[in-house]
Amino acid sequence: MGKLDYPTLAGATIVAVAATLGAAESLTQTGALGFWPTPNPRNNIRSTSETAMSKANLALGAVAVAAHAYVLLLLAVLPLLRPEYSVVHTWISAYAVGRLGWLMTSVFVAMSLGALALLIGLARLGPVTCMRWVGCVLLTVFVAGALLAAVFPTDAPGAAHSARGEIHSINALVNFSSAMLAALFLSASFGRDTRWRSFQPLALVIAATSVAAFVILFAAAARGWYWVGIANRAFAAALMGWLLLASITPARGGAWELSHQSGNTRPDYSPDTAGGSRR
Repeated sequence: MGKLDYPTLAGATIVAVAATLGAAESLTQTGALGFWPTPNPRNNIRSTSETAMSKANLALGAVAVAAHAYVLLLLAVLPLLRPEYSVVHTWISAYAVGRLGWLMTSVFVAMSLGALALLIGLARLGPVTCMRWVGCVLLTVFVAGALLAAVFPTDAPGAAHSARGEIHSINALVNFSSAMLAALFLSASFGRDTRWRSFQPLALVIAATSVAAFVILFAAAARGWYWVGIANRAFAAALMGWLLLASITPARGGAWELSHQSGNTRPDYSPDTAGGSRR
């Protein structure tokens, strides 16, 4: 393979960031993110600093949701745009080389951007536990690894191995492992905080699904099974689904706080029902 095409990488980055921020702006303005799980009620303090923090939480959640939705959309569309790559036995990273490779590069950039926004949201709103901090460290590894995947794309199917391709393969193993473990640790920590508790059962199910898909994926890769592409896509779908759903909490928390500060508290956010307590 030739040298890294930096103009292509830069263009893909711009496309991913622009698409993500555009979608996030739309979601923020329409309030489309104002749902599940239940945020923790706060005192109705209409200070400038609290309003700014609420807007930041809403923006972080919107960016994360938009980025992960963009990734899932592109992963669904790329097989139609690149029919020469079989979804049965080709890894999704192969879309980053050749025709329209910049689209897959933008997917890696969006993965990193979305995970970074979620990471910051978790640091601001997440449950304060040891498991949360371990999960955040692992998610930080994923943020860096997804960006590294954009910088070092894989070798084309059937091509000779290159140093760049080896870096991509090693990074993929580290990245997949860290993301899977981050989902597990963070899901386990959600039960300690009322803002995340209602999401925990589904989070644990999706995280467990990603673990099962991860084991099957690398068993298929090690044994050379023909349908490794399906296993790869199943793992990516489970992981990105978890990231997408987890990203809703910072957005909803910010939306609720802004509504509460303006005196427009909705009935389903009242102190009697917020925080997972039902009477």
